[in-house]
Amino acid sequence: MRYLPGILVVQYVATLALGLLLRDLLAGPVDPEVLFGSRRLLSLLVAMPVLETVAIHMLVIEACATAGRGRSGALYVGAVLAAIVFFLLHVLAKSIFNGLVYGLTGGVAFSVMYVMARRDGRKAAFVATWLLHLSSNALLVLSIAYYGMLLGVT
Repeated sequence: MRYLPGILVVQYVATLALGLLLRDLLAGPVDPEVLFGSRRLLSLLVAMPVLETVAIHMLVIEACATAGRGRSGALYVGAVLAAIVFFLLHVLAKSIFNGLVYGLTGGVAFSVMYVMARRDGRKAAFVATWLLHLSSNALLVLSIAYYGMLLGVT
């Protein structure tokens, strides 16, 4: 858990930088009104981080660790596979922009968090990764809200 703030800052800066560099891949302007609907916001901040942490990072990394009989190399292979799956799901669910900007940075950051926190056990790894995912999504939502207001969109 002690690595969460540092990983969050690095991921947030990387996400903003990639978003700026790849903005031409964005299909159109982001509509904050759609994003801030209560069901969508609740899903983005709570449900999806829990589901994705369990289904991607926990299951993939733990399956690789089990298959590798607990060797650290197997854990790292699992982390890389989980990051790839996370990236691909974001590409397939939304767009190449979403995959590169959110899926790539999130996949790597959450995998790193899971592996680092796993030293304290699987439960600690899950909680730390879920909190990082939730915090990351919250920062991005706040950024969209801020820039939406700044540009007069909201």
